[in-house]
Amino acid sequence: QSFGLLVEGKIAAQKKDGSYTYVDENFQVLFGDYDYASTFNNGVAAVKTGENWQLINSEGQPVSGETYTDIKLDEKEIAFRNGRAFVALEDGSYIMVDESGKQVGSLKFEDAQVFSSEAPAAVKTDGKWQFIDENGVYISDNTYEEARSFANELAAVCVNGKWGFVDMQETVVIEQ
Repeated sequence: QSFGLLVEGKIAAQKKDGSYTYVDENFQVLFGDYDYASTFNNGVAAVKTGENWQLINSEGQPVSGETYTDIKLDEKEIAFRNGRAFVALEDGSYIMVDESGKQVGSLKFEDAQVFSSEAPAAVKTDGKWQFIDENGVYISDNTYEEARSFANELAAVCVNGKWGFVDMQETVVIEQ
C-alpha cells in the first residue's frame, strides 16, 4: 500500500491489509508483521504491535525486553538519531534511551523532539521547553514556550507567542 524511506538497505512497507513489514531494495521481505514500522537509522527502528512500541535492531530483534506506550518520531519517521531515542513509559513521561534500550541520564520529560543532528534536542519539563545533550544534561537554564531540536546549529523557539531562532549558545539570531 505504501513505502517508507530506503535507509540501510531496509524499507518499512505497509501491506494491503494495513500491517507493516520490512523489505530490501528488491522488495524481498526481510522480517516483521507490525501495526506500524518506522524508518531505520543507525541500525535501530521503532515498531508498534497492538498498544506496545519497541525498538528493534537491523535483524528485526528487540534491542531490549522493554515495551513503551509511545516512541517519538520525526517528520521522516525516524525514532533513533544521534545514538538516542525518546520513549514513553506507562506514566506518560518520556525518557531518553540508547541503542540497547538503556536509559541515558535520570531525567523524565513531559514531551520531547527527536535529535536532528549531534546538536541538542528539545525536551519539555514543567510546561517549558529546554535543550539537552546526548548525555541527558540540560545545556542551560533557558526555557521556552515551545522549541524544536537543533538543526544546522539553530533551533526554533517560541517566546511570548512569537517564533525565532537561537544559536548553540541560545542567543537569538533571528528575531521573532
